[in-house]
Amino acid sequence: MFKKCGLLFCALVFVTPLIWAEETINLSAKTGQFSIDPATLAISVLPVNGQTEINLTQGEHRFDAVKELESSRKDAQWHYPHLKIQVKVAVDEQGLKFLFISDKAQSFQWPMAGLTSQAKALILPDGEGLYIPNHDPFWLKEFNKYPKSLSLSMPFWAIEYPHNYVSYILADKDENTDAQVQQREGQLYLLNTHHFLSKMHLSYEVFIHLTGNSPISPAVDYRNLLIEQNKFVSLKQKILENANVNKLLGAFHIWVWGDGKSLAMLDKLDKLGIKHALINYNASPVQNGFNVDKDYVHMAESMGYLIGPYDNFDNALNPRKSDNITLGWPKYLWPEACIRDVNGSILTGYANRGCYLSSEALRLRESKEKNIANHIEAMLAKGDNSLFLDYDAAYPLYEDYSKQHPMTSVQDLNNRLERMRYISSTKKLVLGSETGLAWSAGVIAYNNGAFLTFSQAFWPIFQEDKKQFRLGWPIKALRALFKPYNAPDEFIHANYNPRYRLPLYEVVFHDSVISTDRSELSELKILATRQVKALLQNLYNIPPIWVLDKKTLDKIQNYFSEYYNFFSPLHQMAGLEALTQFEWLTDDRLVQRTQFGNRVMLTANFSNKLYEEIAAHCIQAEWKEDGSKTSFCPKR
Repeated sequence: MFKKCGLLFCALVFVTPLIWAEETINLSAKTGQFSIDPATLAISVLPVNGQTEINLTQGEHRFDAVKELESSRKDAQWHYPHLKIQVKVAVDEQGLKFLFISDKAQSFQWPMAGLTSQAKALILPDGEGLYIPNHDPFWLKEFNKYPKSLSLSMPFWAIEYPHNYVSYILADKDENTDAQVQQREGQLYLLNTHHFLSKMHLSYEVFIHLTGNSPISPAVDYRNLLIEQNKFVSLKQKILENANVNKLLGAFHIWVWGDGKSLAMLDKLDKLGIKHALINYNASPVQNGFNVDKDYVHMAESMGYLIGPYDNFDNALNPRKSDNITLGWPKYLWPEACIRDVNGSILTGYANRGCYLSSEALRLRESKEKNIANHIEAMLAKGDNSLFLDYDAAYPLYEDYSKQHPMTSVQDLNNRLERMRYISSTKKLVLGSETGLAWSAGVIAYNNGAFLTFSQAFWPIFQEDKKQFRLGWPIKALRALFKPYNAPDEFIHANYNPRYRLPLYEVVFHDSVISTDRSELSELKILATRQVKALLQNLYNIPPIWVLDKKTLDKIQNYFSEYYNFFSPLHQMAGLEALTQFEWLTDDRLVQRTQFGNRVMLTANFSNKLYEEIAAHCIQAEWKEDGSKTSFCPKR
């Protein structure tokens, strides 16, 4: 959650009034006895399991005088008069629920957590998920080097304490809270800053839950919260709405380029025994080159595949200069539908081309002009059964200062949800999008990017090394996707070191959304990570993502088939199951196990030595029903 305060005045709240209430609030929940200092919002809990009292939040500053305090064993409320904030807290099944209400534009810093000797590690759903020991020298360096604000794929973070993982959960669609990793005296901790933006956002909601003694407990707790609030949509439900979603089970995700768009490519996949695949492609015509046509789409679908073009509603080009079908909008939208910044200037688009397109401008004009509907019809004229819509399920969200179509970031989010729902539910397309942030999970079937962690280390590489990654057009620039990349050790350590990774996103959404890595980081991009990525992805039961032409497929066909023959049957059977268990089997966290439903256990050995019967750098699947086992040892 990488947020800004915007135009409005945001005074940081550290006020010291003269009169204080010294009363401590004591609340009784199923998980423990909570004590709250209403002046500082310092909270401690004595867990019901009889363990040592835990300091859940650190109250280093008195926020305000405490007025109109009322409390019982189950709830309390009070008022901060100078800050004009009403505070309400109540117990729930796992702990406490706080609600702060204010119509005063200001920034409010709370909670601060993890800055005690009891705290051991940070649990962060930054992409798939990270486990960060709070004194780890590598991560102290990383969070000093990169922006401290997190891009959370799900609206929570957690702290590991002795015998308990405590989760701090925000409301869904809270786009006005900035979660940051801070450090003091060699210890990492977490701090939220919420921006009350007057009439645009009046409330701030935080749950503090004692979730259990597993590192995935915070994700299990968040999943349960979504289910209780009827916000969780399973793949089974999506399949009932659109039977084609079922074709994602067991499917390799493949982006095709060059002669990968030829019928010979499909023949090759068929000869290799690939029965389940999702093929995505760029639909912009390539002169004197290969293009996906109706025959290609028809053949792919006759093979049982999903196939769909790349599209985005986030950018627009001047129609007189447009060289990309996805950015070709009616000329009357340029520049009227462009986002305007605070100075009224057009917000320049991706790769410094065109403009970023206002989702509110499109929404306001849709009933009359059908710009979105017509755009989709044109993109799918070949009969595709799928669509990859870039940007819509990812950050950033935009504010638009245009007088004709003003928009807040929350409005942008809701507009994106509305059009994604139109594509998946009304048009019955198997919809994918970038990253797959939690609020988008109900309307997409797959994402590209949730597997990536700590994107702060990725974006500088992506933007600076133009020879290694695609940055805009023309099409020939996309050849960079095929170039192997010698990634810095720092990037590999931050993103793919299994000691630091947790399958938090899969715990919540494995049976709701199919996830992959980013296409820029396909299976062949960074040779040094090929082996560890294959182990991690199979451990999490998620598909690999390939960027291929036929020439490349010919070279890797043996590895491609070996990977498919292990992954596809497993995913067909377990893809609709929840990830129910995760554990480290060795103290160095290099042997890990997951379980999906009551069907299959997967044990990955990331170490250089034999673990029981599992060889180094191998993964074993064990079926619960009959005890049968299969193994895969990806080659480096």
